[in-house]
Amino acid sequence: MLSKVFEWSRVIHPVPDDDFVAKRTAVVSALVAAFSSNVDRLIDCACVASIGVMPRFSQQSEIVSHVIAAIRKEQPATPESLLENQLNIRTCCSLVVGELASRVNEKNGISAESEMMLAIISAALANKPLPPQRHMREMLSELLAVCRRAFNHASEYRHQRFALGHSINEIQEAADVPAFWKGAKPQLLALVDAIEQNEAVDREELDTLWWAFNGASSATDRPFAEMRAGEAALRSAHELSELIVVPPLPNTRFLLRRVLTTGRPAEDLDGRGLREQISEWGNAAADQFLPKGDKVADLVRNNPAVFPVSWACQRTVDGATNLSEMKKITLWDPAAKVRPETLAFQAFEERIAQRLYQTFVE
Repeated sequence: MLSKVFEWSRVIHPVPDDDFVAKRTAVVSALVAAFSSNVDRLIDCACVASIGVMPRFSQQSEIVSHVIAAIRKEQPATPESLLENQLNIRTCCSLVVGELASRVNEKNGISAESEMMLAIISAALANKPLPPQRHMREMLSELLAVCRRAFNHASEYRHQRFALGHSINEIQEAADVPAFWKGAKPQLLALVDAIEQNEAVDREELDTLWWAFNGASSATDRPFAEMRAGEAALRSAHELSELIVVPPLPNTRFLLRRVLTTGRPAEDLDGRGLREQISEWGNAAADQFLPKGDKVADLVRNNPAVFPVSWACQRTVDGATNLSEMKKITLWDPAAKVRPETLAFQAFEERIAQRLYQTFVE
């Protein structure tokens, strides 16, 4: 976010001078122009911004080489080594993501690529504690806030209902059938798209409300209240994610809270060991949650710190009960106490990101 270049650059330098800020602003502007329509680079940017330069990135990775080249163009004395540039790369990626998110808010700059970027940020940051270092924590907190506003704005846009009469009124009379059809076809296609959009929003409203009111898993016909809290969190997040128009409206997530709390003792909803809740899933629930498409599965597999629930589901399906590596790989500690509601929200965010990515690889 260009308005935050000084503040977020304090992750690198306690007090960046005017020359540094001016040159870093130029770097970020160039990266925004280069990445704004490239979904793979925006995914990489969001991953680096939220998690850091993960092991899957090397000196030769496109995101790394591109960001370092952009920095060195403005600041030639910057070293080329990835190891010496990790904070540089992370702050630049954070500023790129923040700038694009702010454009969604201020200029209605909504696109499928920007929605995918925002979904990665939500999955990576929304449900876990931020790091203790002051400037890093402040940067990520502000980044998450601007991305949440942008995601909500995009959701409201995707859920708007379109007036249908406008397309018909735009059709003009013509001297012959070919001329009439040439002018009418685009308007009729726009009308069909509007009808389909309206129908999808109406169907979502009915399906999600009936699902929440019923309070039972559509996969097992068992009431969520009769499941262990860990299994209920996983199954409810998956099933709700399949019923909605993406990205979801902000209040959609509270349906998860409803199905988890209805008929369940209060003590079941307190923070419990994450390892214990994972053990309650079972193979069937874990396998149902995992993405089925190869390319979406690759996205999940390559970014375990963004998709920790998905990583744990894969371990469950593989029969690997030892979660000793989970904290190192996903940054989620299996020994930590987590509320079932938080686990459900995290699973839901991961499924939203997976569904959005599916639109690029179908």
